[in-house]
Amino acid sequence: MPQENTAYAAKRRLFEELGIHGIDLIPSGTTMYRLNGSNGLIEHEYNQVFMAEMPLTWSIP
Repeated sequence: MPQENTAYAAKRRLFEELGIHGIDLIPSGTTMYRLNGSNGLIEHEYNQVFMAEMPLTWSIP
């Protein structure tokens, strides 16, 4: 979403995609890659990476 804080967006996506909520995310860096596809399209992404500590007994709902 435009204007959305990156940390908030990461928590929102974690819930939307995996149903996980109520954990703290820790910013841990960035990564970038570029891929020239065989169809002539270029995929070029800059990603912010977050980590979290999860209990060993946790499972996807």
